[in-house]
Amino acid sequence: MKKIILSLFSLATLSPLSAFAQTTIASAGINPLSISNATTLAQRLTYLFNVAIDVLIALAILWIIVSVVMWIVVGGENGAKHRTNALWGIAGLALVLSIWGLVHLLTNTFNTANNGLNAQEIPTVPQIQ
Repeated sequence: MKKIILSLFSLATLSPLSAFAQTTIASAGINPLSISNATTLAQRLTYLFNVAIDVLIALAILWIIVSVVMWIVVGGENGAKHRTNALWGIAGLALVLSIWGLVHLLTNTFNTANNGLNAQEIPTVPQIQ
């Protein structure tokens, strides 16, 4: 019975992954394979950071769900280990989300998202002929 519950649970948790499997390589027309200057390097690192955060959040949530289900299924004295695992999963998820929030808070505070200069804004020196 436990194997049937766990297999149905794993199918239910993995089905959204297959439904939303089609994603773009990068957003906003960024080609992640070409790094030609500091801006494209920063865009590439931002993209990789966002992917890493998404993966860590997904793993933490999966860890919590599996630990809670195992805690319920096993129960008793053996369930204490799974309860501890679920609590550590919640703590890890809180840590990942707080770091992610801190990065976005600092990015928005210092306005690093749009720091480009237009060519018209750069002062020029008149040429004497």
